[in-house]
Amino acid sequence: MLEKTKKIFSGKKGKKLEIIGSPHFILFLIFGGLVLVLTVSFFYASFFIKQNEENILNIQASQGKRISYVIESFVHQKTENLEQIAKFLTKINKESEKSEETLQGFIEKYPEIKFLSVFDVSGKEIKRIINPEKGFTERGLSSSKTFNKAMNKEVSVSEVLFSEIDEPYVRIGVPIFNEKEKIMEGVLLGGLSLKKVCEIITEIVPEKTDRLLLVDEKGNLIASSDPQIKKERVNLLNLTPVRSTVLGKEFKNVSKGGEYFNEKKELVIGIGVPVENFGWGVIIEQNSREFRKVEKDVHFLIFLSTFLSFTFVLVLSWNIIRLINANTTILRYQQRLEESKEKLEIKVHERTKELEEKMKDLEKFRRVTIDREMDMIALKKETQEIKKELEKYKK
Repeated sequence: MLEKTKKIFSGKKGKKLEIIGSPHFILFLIFGGLVLVLTVSFFYASFFIKQNEENILNIQASQGKRISYVIESFVHQKTENLEQIAKFLTKINKESEKSEETLQGFIEKYPEIKFLSVFDVSGKEIKRIINPEKGFTERGLSSSKTFNKAMNKEVSVSEVLFSEIDEPYVRIGVPIFNEKEKIMEGVLLGGLSLKKVCEIITEIVPEKTDRLLLVDEKGNLIASSDPQIKKERVNLLNLTPVRSTVLGKEFKNVSKGGEYFNEKKELVIGIGVPVENFGWGVIIEQNSREFRKVEKDVHFLIFLSTFLSFTFVLVLSWNIIRLINANTTILRYQQRLEESKEKLEIKVHERTKELEEKMKDLEKFRRVTIDREMDMIALKKETQEIKKELEKYKK
């Protein structure tokens, strides 16, 4: 036991053990481990937050693409319907009552078509059928870009226009081309209302804090889920996602650069999805504060856990240091007891040796004195005997 205690508290090994077992070193290890765990947790939480935000934007982008596809399909379907009417008009007299009945029946079947106009190759309007709804009085159709493209045998969709009742619509120009005789017979122009598109935008809102916008190729607002601006003609070309969609590019950026101020001076995060072939764009905006709410909540939890962890470690370290100090004190007392015991054993051994030497000296002295006494006794006996013999001779 004494030798073990010496190894712990003396020599090079003892110093190393003292350093490893010191309160400061243990405290350093505890705090170092805590900092390492918190650092790893922070980076993992940051990665989780970024992935979560990416997933949210991916979901919104998917929804934007779905809306874009629905809008594009809607316009293409009506365009194909007009192409079928144009083909039918090549088979009948365009000025006949049958053509008028056909056009009237088409408008009744598809109420989103607000008007139909038939032109000959000279640009003269032969027939016009107007939907009973008011607000779609068109003039100068023969001088429009849509008409000119149709005259060049090209099916085209005009830019977004607004009716007298502020309803968005587009003109669709379809050439009336006789495939059999290979000659142009005229042009069919139709006015397609985008009211259904506006209803889609108004009804489909991913979250309460989101805002859904549809803009045209110039950045003008067509429809919005925000009731404050849906009746206003606003140009949103200064918004980052709108500029991307106008160029036919998708916009999605979760970083700080993806944030921007909208026309209401609100900080938002938005994605932009272009509507193919038309230059339009579907924009989904979300309030930046709401979007970053998860990030703030996680950071608060990390801060709270860090505070609680450091408090716990401080209390734990304080108790550990107390235990270590108590244990160290006990070991030191044990060491002193062992050292005192060792010294006492050495002193006892030395005193025992001294006593043994004294005992030897005493034994020698005893032997010397006893032999002298015996010799004296023997001498006395001889003296008495001699005295007795002398008395005999005297007599």
